[in-house]
Amino acid sequence: MRPLASALVLAALLVWGVRASAIFAPPPRAVLSLRGLAAVPGDAVPGGLVGSVNSYALTVDGAKVLAALRPHGMYAIASTTKIMTAYLALTRLSPTTTLVVSPTILAGTAAQAAQGGVVMPLTDGERLTLPQVMDALLLPSANNAALLLAQQLDGSEAAFVRDMNRTAAAMGLRDTHFADPSGLNPATQSSALDLSRLAARALTVPAFAAYVTRQSAQVPGWSTVHNLNQLLTTYPGAIGVKTGNTDQAGFCLVFAARRDIDGSTVTLVGAVLGAQSMDRAFADATRLLNAGFATSRTREVLAAGRVVATLRRPGGPPLARLAVAQPLRLPGYDAAQGERLALREVRATAGDPRWQLVVQGAGGAVLARLPLRATPVA
Repeated sequence: MRPLASALVLAALLVWGVRASAIFAPPPRAVLSLRGLAAVPGDAVPGGLVGSVNSYALTVDGAKVLAALRPHGMYAIASTTKIMTAYLALTRLSPTTTLVVSPTILAGTAAQAAQGGVVMPLTDGERLTLPQVMDALLLPSANNAALLLAQQLDGSEAAFVRDMNRTAAAMGLRDTHFADPSGLNPATQSSALDLSRLAARALTVPAFAAYVTRQSAQVPGWSTVHNLNQLLTTYPGAIGVKTGNTDQAGFCLVFAARRDIDGSTVTLVGAVLGAQSMDRAFADATRLLNAGFATSRTREVLAAGRVVATLRRPGGPPLARLAVAQPLRLPGYDAAQGERLALREVRATAGDPRWQLVVQGAGGAVLARLPLRATPVA
């Protein structure tokens, strides 16, 4: 009878998952044979940047924050200011608008040139189309193009700056203060997080999204101008947004990229402020985007059928192997990180006699519960 009884006990354990404690004394236990998995970053983007910066932020479409360093710190932002200038112009002016160069614009142009800022060649009374001015503003970053738009929209630079600040407040950009429409003034300041949110908002305007992805354009007095944002040619899926640099601000970059991840479109928008060079700003943005898209990707961590534990009585031979009954898929899985994610429990749950693998992350957060199936030991 003893061999028959043992066979029946094992069959019940393997097929029905009956709690071992109801059959054996002491009960069998599941011993993990797979000790850990590569880390799952979750909401945080891992790794440092290439160079030292004042601040950075990386967001999903201006909302969920994936990575940040002093995200609310206010710093001079140079020509990334022109994102707001362009946003106001493209949401309030007709594409057929004509802008006329006045003596006031020429005086402002001379002052900007004296500060070392980029200016487009202008003559008194010259007439420019809105697309021409927008190309000058957003590609080679002409500072006097911002003056032209300010005059057209509000009659003066001072009135336009008030308009910029009212709009920023209405958007909830609490770390932002504009002192001019071009960013040459170091008193124009914002945070990396505010700029990410502003850029995400501006990208919802089709005309803005089209301008910041243009690599070149024809502008009167300059002939062909080129976009200063190198990510458009070096980073797959890049969709903008704006570069900037002054002595006070250092090198600034607001960037965005879009990719299809697991059947869904993911748009990442971020900002790097105060980089030591524009090349380093581009490298930092590339690193942030790579990590951000990796975090957004769902990957298979454990395949169905993978054996993770052995069932045995203390001091006794193996009774069965426990394998994952369904695959484990988690967002942000990165096997190259080299960190470990523990498989901390293999147990039969209360009220459910079937064996289950509980996968826990940092701090004990449960990432997944996977049913296990038992197979006899050969």
